[in-house]
Amino acid sequence: MARIVYSGLVDSIRGSIAGTTFQGNKYGFTVKRKPRMVLPVSPLQQARKVILARVTKSYKSLSSVQVTSWDNFASTYPQYSKKNPEAELSGHALFIRINCWRLLAGLSILQTCSLTLIDEPVWSVEPNTAFSTGVYLNWYSGELTDFSGWQFLLFVSGTRPPTQKFKGSRARFMITGALANDTDYDFLPEYLAQYGYEPTADDIVVMRVLLFSLTSAQWFCPWDFLYEWFDPFPAV
Repeated sequence: MARIVYSGLVDSIRGSIAGTTFQGNKYGFTVKRKPRMVLPVSPLQQARKVILARVTKSYKSLSSVQVTSWDNFASTYPQYSKKNPEAELSGHALFIRINCWRLLAGLSILQTCSLTLIDEPVWSVEPNTAFSTGVYLNWYSGELTDFSGWQFLLFVSGTRPPTQKFKGSRARFMITGALANDTDYDFLPEYLAQYGYEPTADDIVVMRVLLFSLTSAQWFCPWDFLYEWFDPFPAV
């Protein structure tokens, strides 16, 4: 740390420049290097960064026809920025979004975006209490609906008080699959791997379900809901 004596030309300097901080206190004016904080990166965060880098690189290799297919979808079916509802997302932004989800689901890069929308399924998500583990996700629709063409991603949070406001960033990716009617998916192994414990009866977690089309940039906004862990039934 160094002390500063100002002249008639410069009587004060405040703030930081390139990591150097100028400040004043009761002892006078000082200048010092501002420490550069390096936040730790978890394996999950690193995996997401790798996915984003791969998708970004893939966009640069698209043909003009493929780029146009994404731009056409963006202009035909406008989608808006989460932080700025008045800003329409570009074809490039839709390509990045959908393909990051696809790689997270273990699918390949979608290079050409279809302009045809597929039917939106009528669906609900319910915990299935008929299984011994008590942690099955059940897709069920009361109507005969074609689920083909949709993929789901499931994110689950750690245990939390029911009054705590939920933040989507606190939910971790668990499982993925092609949407199918009356189909069950067990995510307990993934939950144990992510959090290292199994919640007890009546603990609250939050599930986030996201659906996206396998052929275009069509998708559902994430749906968040509380899930109350229950005592598993004895295995039959």
